[in-house]
Amino acid sequence: MNTEITTNSSAVVLFQHNLRLHDNPALVAAAKHETLICLYCYDDWQFDTSFGLNQCGPFRAEFLWQSLQDLQATLQTLGQTLYIVKGELCSVITQIQQQLPELYLYAQTPSDSREYQQLKRLSAQVPCQLLPGSTLLDPSDLPFALAALPKVFTHFRNKVEKHWPRISPLSNPLILPPKPHMTLNTLQSSPLPEAHSSEVRPAINFIGGESQAKKRLEHYIWQTKAIASYKQTRNQLLGEDYSSKFSPWLATGCLSAKYIYAQVKLFEDRHGANDSTYWLIFELLWRDYFAFTAQRDETNLGVAETSAQPLQPHQQQTFNSWCIGRTGNRFIDANMRELLLTGFMSNRGRQNVASYLINELNIDWRFGAAWFEQQLIDFDFASNVGNWQYIAGIKSPNGPRHFNVVSQAERYDAQGEFCRHWLN
Repeated sequence: MNTEITTNSSAVVLFQHNLRLHDNPALVAAAKHETLICLYCYDDWQFDTSFGLNQCGPFRAEFLWQSLQDLQATLQTLGQTLYIVKGELCSVITQIQQQLPELYLYAQTPSDSREYQQLKRLSAQVPCQLLPGSTLLDPSDLPFALAALPKVFTHFRNKVEKHWPRISPLSNPLILPPKPHMTLNTLQSSPLPEAHSSEVRPAINFIGGESQAKKRLEHYIWQTKAIASYKQTRNQLLGEDYSSKFSPWLATGCLSAKYIYAQVKLFEDRHGANDSTYWLIFELLWRDYFAFTAQRDETNLGVAETSAQPLQPHQQQTFNSWCIGRTGNRFIDANMRELLLTGFMSNRGRQNVASYLINELNIDWRFGAAWFEQQLIDFDFASNVGNWQYIAGIKSPNGPRHFNVVSQAERYDAQGEFCRHWLN
């Protein structure tokens, strides 16, 4: 998947999970060509999976559309256009290639095997280069080959921290090549389903786009300095600033992990480092670990290794009750109701509801992962599946994680404020 640039060539930069200008290696590489096409392509916003659920619910769809519109506006300031096209990617590239034979494709290396296989097929059609951009560390930064990725996160972290690389995000391009003369059917208005609103205020009003991502980072790190107490507050359940809430912008690529890191290090230079500033970087390493696991395996991280057995009628009813927050356990139901009504749930909540589904309700973890994929505004393939497998004990030397949801509720919602917020 390497490219050798020729004269009079055009490039397509494929925007997928890199909906930004800052720290975008694929965009920087594509900008070396004489003309440039900025493309976002999708088959369908909603299509059924083997679990009978959609792969993109209305909350994430709305956030994604906002992100695309923000990217479009930014590109226009540089004389470019974002082509938002509905269709099968290979067919769309064929349409472009018929008009521009000297065509090259640049994309960010995906963690989702479905996207990786699609790009692998496409590389037989057009010169294609995959570049890093979704993770804090690049694969070339690792002190071992990707094939030798440790099986335990702690071993991964220890090795990486002993050989910590220099991390420096790329700047925004100041100029981009012009668009080539070509025609391509694009979308002028949102084809997305609208998210239904809740009367209960969500933890934060997530708005998609690179500009909104940087506003959130400015608020969390510099205006409130909430990062200085992140480790102490990250397990809270209510409020806007108990955690960074960067995840939706990270998942869509509106915000670069390297950019976050650079801002955290700048904060440490000015205000001092502590356990909290380290812990946010630690969480980014967890995200990297899941992404590298997915890239190494080029599989669905176990999802496709064996098919989940269809649920029996009583299991389906149990699963449905879990999805809508009607299990009868108030702590679980409050968390599930927040997800149902807002598309968001705290990290502490996610671990508890996953453990409850697997260990108390005896439902295959893959159904829970599929529900999260549909509902989460910050859905990230590798992190979602990786975290579910971590709770289920898949490929884990320590076995499954079993949370005592009663003691968890007593510890993290001692006064019942969170449960009352969502259930009363």
